[in-house]
This record gives sequence, structure tokens and C-alpha cells, in this order.
Amino acid sequence: MHDVLEPFENGRRSYANNRHFRWIACCLVSAWCIGCGSSNDRGYIKHEEELYPVSGQVLFEGRPASNATVVLHRTESGPPIESDSGEVLAPLNPRGTCDKTGKFQLYTYAAGDGAPAGDFIVTVSWQDPENRGRDENYPELLPKRYLLPTTSGLKAHVSGSENVLPTFELKR
Repeated sequence: MHDVLEPFENGRRSYANNRHFRWIACCLVSAWCIGCGSSNDRGYIKHEEELYPVSGQVLFEGRPASNATVVLHRTESGPPIESDSGEVLAPLNPRGTCDKTGKFQLYTYAAGDGAPAGDFIVTVSWQDPENRGRDENYPELLPKRYLLPTTSGLKAHVSGSENVLPTFELKR
């Protein structure tokens, strides 16, 4: 009987056992929360839109735009997304970051998941971390027209299959 009462000292649980119990309870609650809701094979929240692989390349003055960010903006609004609380959210914009050769792969929700089908306006931002200013902002290496959907002049079409976009050849 002495072994059964050992975790209790003077009628109280020891601190170590209480901490162990809390850790196990936290793990169980976390596992339960992760298991609830709809998700894809990567464990991310699944939305109703079908996504397709999209890749491309960005060159500026003939050179790769290493670490530039490419963002697709819908020309028409996509289907609304409703949150758990019933709030209607705007669909996310597919995006990607260029590698050292200027090539990118787009994602919408998770790395490499692609973009929905449709027509898009493309914006590109390429910031220079080497020449950062005192206020911690990174200087933009591209002309400002490429930053806004209204002035970029870049377009993309995503179809219901694998997509390789034409190379975006940006100029001053």
C-alpha cells in the first residue's frame, strides 16, 4: 500500500506528477484539435477551390531576379471563403519566391500547392536586403509600376492542368 501512496506527500500530489499530467493533457487536447476539421494530405486546411501547379521565371534586364516575390491577383473575384465563425474572407493571392535562376513555383495555402484556374494580373517585388536603409526598409530594385496590379501590365492564365507561365522579362 505504501507504493500506491508514494506520489502523494502529505495528501497532495507532487509537483512533478502534476506537471506530467498537464503535459499529457495538453498533448491530447492538441491532437484532438488537429484532428477536427477538413484537411488535405499535408495537414493544412482544405478549401473548396481546386489548385494546379504553376511555375515560371522572372528576369530583370536579362538577369535572374533572385529572391523576387511574384503575386497573382484575380481579375475576377473567386468564390468566397467562410471562416469557422461565419465571417466571409477574401480568397488568398497565389505567390512564390524566385530562386537564384529567377524561377518560381506558386502556392496559395501551402508550399507547392499551386494556384486556382483563372486569369490573373501579376505583380513582382524585388527588394535589396544588402542596401537596407536606417528604418529597416529594403530598397525596391524594380520600377514601381511592377508593384501594383493597376500598373504592372503583367498577366497570367492558369488552366486546369500543370502550368508553365511565359518568362516575365522586366525592364526599367
